[in-house]
Amino acid sequence: MTLARHLRGHREVTVMTNGLNIAWELANAPGVNVLLTGGLLRKQSLSLQGSQAEASLTSYSFDTLFLGVDGLDLQFGLTTHDEAEARLNHRMVERARRIVVLTDASKFGRVSLHRIALLEQVHAVITDAGIDDATREGLQQRGIEVVVTE
Repeated sequence: MTLARHLRGHREVTVMTNGLNIAWELANAPGVNVLLTGGLLRKQSLSLQGSQAEASLTSYSFDTLFLGVDGLDLQFGLTTHDEAEARLNHRMVERARRIVVLTDASKFGRVSLHRIALLEQVHAVITDAGIDDATREGLQQRGIEVVVTE
């Protein structure tokens, strides 16, 4: 949601999202075009998922994917607890040229049930100051840019 608020000030940007909360945040932002994936509503997260959401991605190519995750492990990669979300996120990763993970430090070292992607596919991680030195170094050794925000 914080990223969506930052995008409100940009012009000539197109955002595709499966999140109703993100679409709502950007609905009145001048210069921001919003595309929704469609699909089955997952009520607890206000996100769209399923085969319709996955199919909607096939005709698109994205410059940058900003991806939230439930777990980021240096060996296992990016994970989430929901199978349908993992499938959709995996499709998103396949369609994007640059992958930027948005996660708070509590997700580092955590492995959820379903893998989204390997760390080799990630270009950058944006996180908070709670990141430990070992995780930061592990990401940087893999060529992943680490950005720490407040």
